[in-house]
Amino acid sequence: MNAILGKFVEDGLFNEKVANAIEEAFAEKSSVIIAGHRSTGSRPLMANIMQLAKKSYDSVQVRKAEDLEKEGEYYLIFGAPADQVEGLVEAALKKGKAVVTLKEPETPISIMKVMKSVLKEKEDFNHKALQVSLRKDGVGAGATPFTDRVDLYYVNEKGRVKSEKVDF
Repeated sequence: MNAILGKFVEDGLFNEKVANAIEEAFAEKSSVIIAGHRSTGSRPLMANIMQLAKKSYDSVQVRKAEDLEKEGEYYLIFGAPADQVEGLVEAALKKGKAVVTLKEPETPISIMKVMKSVLKEKEDFNHKALQVSLRKDGVGAGATPFTDRVDLYYVNEKGRVKSEKVDF
């Protein structure tokens, strides 16, 4: 297991199955989405996931549409205006590239909607996306962040976008 992911396993944010699912997503060049309020530790996790992408692949930081003109295997969509994130993710997927992005209450994106839209334009689209959703067990200073849900989005053999909850 990667040392960066191992740190989050030790801290209890997620278990080894989730860490392995993230590693597998990178091995398959699938997209990775971190979802959760910033109080759940989503931003530090996102930063570390971006580091993983940068270490293994040619990656491009995307803050505006012009950044998508640069060549890379992964587009790291973070820091873009909230109303543009979903469009940037869609544009990257249309180019056949994988993304790493953050889904927060301020930047709501629906990967299901985005993938369906890309599939309408590109019949050969068969990309996968792993979404790791974080929550906290309670409120206040004593609340502990944890991984609430992990979903895999993919195009099935019938050409439909489906989601599957990953058991962990």
